[in-house]
Amino acid sequence: QGRAQLSALQRAAKIAAGRRPGAERVDAKAEWTSGRIAFLGGYPISPALAEQLDRLDATAAPRVRAATLIDVRPPVAEGTVSPSEALRNRARAWQESGVAVEVLVVEGAPFWNVPDLVDLPSLVEATAAAVERHVRESRS
Repeated sequence: QGRAQLSALQRAAKIAAGRRPGAERVDAKAEWTSGRIAFLGGYPISPALAEQLDRLDATAAPRVRAATLIDVRPPVAEGTVSPSEALRNRARAWQESGVAVEVLVVEGAPFWNVPDLVDLPSLVEATAAAVERHVRESRS
């Protein structure tokens, strides 16, 4: 959820500023109200982006005919990886909203949660193939 992510960025910025003696404490909401960019965690967040993040509900079905959800799962010792229950539930909810949903799973490290860069060729390939399929289908 965008609002939760935005709040987490604001909270982290306040904590970081509190740990640096003499650091300027910036009130992001006041900056946005004044039409200025606020820097949170080193990222520039404009008033427009803050407003869009605040309204973002990533769980809601997109306004498209078809979507592909790709789950990145750690490899398992025996057998094949399968999509998480949460992703299957999301796909089911989107299908009930009229979106044709394809669910894919690729093996790989959780790249969003590791300190080093992680290369996931299988995710790149799955993403590119899904985009190509959706572009082809939208033209027909």
